[in-house]
Amino acid sequence: MSEKAKAPASELFDQALKNYEQALRAGVKVQEEAAAYWTKLYNQAVSRPALHKQLTSLANEVIPPTQKYLAGCLEMLEQNSSATIDLMKKGVEAVQTANPTDYQSKLVDFCESSLKTAKAQTQAAIDLNSKAIDSWLAMARKTTAEMVAEKA
Repeated sequence: MSEKAKAPASELFDQALKNYEQALRAGVKVQEEAAAYWTKLYNQAVSRPALHKQLTSLANEVIPPTQKYLAGCLEMLEQNSSATIDLMKKGVEAVQTANPTDYQSKLVDFCESSLKTAKAQTQAAIDLNSKAIDSWLAMARKTTAEMVAEKA
């Protein structure tokens, strides 16, 4: 097939990726604005210095790991989007191939790439979530220990 026949599908996938990235960035911006709103509201409402100190300490411990987790999510989503677009392009190329021998080799390449990508995406999600859970557990243990120490 000619390059002109492949272009519409490629352009469609590229546009889908751009739209996905824009939606993801808009979602992150909404979260940032919500966090700023709640921080402002918190700062206006807190009157007890001890509570303010505890919550500030907690926020300082929670925000960096959360930012790191969200950055990891964004990175993973960008990688997954690019990999998915590449797979879609390979699939379209395989279907548009007229020669049976070329079709078979492209189809095998598509299947192998799909499995490798699925494995890599799954492992990346597991690693990212494991790190987040470990971080939250460490924070929960520390907070629990501080609360027990205060009661004693």
